[in-house]
Amino acid sequence: LDTPILKSEYEALEQIAAQYERSPEEIQENPSKIIQNKNARIRIDEKGHITTINLARYILQTQNKTLTLPILKRIQVLTLDHQPNLEQITGLENMPTLQILHLGTTPITSLPPEIGQLKQLLGLYLGGTKITELPPEITQLGLLEQLYLNRTQITKLPERIEQLTQLRGLYVAETPLLILPPEITLLKKLQE
Repeated sequence: LDTPILKSEYEALEQIAAQYERSPEEIQENPSKIIQNKNARIRIDEKGHITTINLARYILQTQNKTLTLPILKRIQVLTLDHQPNLEQITGLENMPTLQILHLGTTPITSLPPEIGQLKQLLGLYLGGTKITELPPEITQLGLLEQLYLNRTQITKLPERIEQLTQLRGLYVAETPLLILPPEITLLKKLQE
């Protein structure tokens, strides 16, 4: 690596790694290896801040099926797709610059209210999860452009969905959702 990972962010990466098959020792021996690994991809900016963590298909090894996210104040993309053990996620408030969150194809059943604190979030990918409803705080995501709910158990959209003024894509194929709320017509940028 040209730029070393900052110590605080390296420790955060160790916290995540501790909950996955890859051990912190493996990362400590060769931090650049995790960046190149085909399953776990980490991107680091020129200042040494972690901006992307892609752990799709890396298997969560925690007993309580909850992933607690560490403090990563500059992370922009977090991908946790295809986690067969991931039922809950906490610590989203620790990632204020997060723009893209992938939780697809996991047995996650709900999103915490802290989702509303992700003010920079542009894309939320929940397709293939067991989520039945979205928390009301989701309407606080004023910059959200893409909301993927395909193959979820969503039966209704949250009240005040019209507050998602930047929403361009709302994907609800293969869900039990039968009726879209009339407020959906107030979303002028909605295309899909």
